Amino acid sequence: MEIKLIGIRHHGPGSARATLQVLTDAEPDCLLVEAPADAEGLIASIGDAGLDPPVAMLLYNPKDFQQAIYLPFAAFSPEWQAMRFALQQEIPIRFMDLPAGMLFSAEEEPPQLQLPLEPIPEQQAPGWVDDPLSAIA
Repeated sequence: MEIKLIGIRHHGPGSARATLQVLTDAEPDCLLVEAPADAEGLIASIGDAGLDPPVAMLLYNPKDFQQAIYLPFAAFSPEWQAMRFALQQEIPIRFMDLPAGMLFSAEEEPPQLQLPLEPIPEQQAPGWVDDPLSAIA
């Protein structure tokens, strides 16, 4: 099994052409794309004939609409071209980044970890504030 990594520049037409050439030459068994793993349900939509870029995938936290991720694609986005190629060639596509749900839950900081609203008084400040290297000495 050979693994090929394709370095790309997002929304770069030159990268899109080069990516398609590499994929054509390599004839991959599968395609891994840097995108949240829990967005894989949207992959099939990329093959819809009526869906023409610019488009974006929108992932959001249903409990907090302020937490959202947009994944934009233009016609010349290497990721878009690679996914369209894979769908046309019936090559499986998998997203290989942390799930968006995990990122959203990481933003919900437990109260005990939140910084205090008031600064720590000077007399109560830990010693490492005055000498940060003392902790490793």
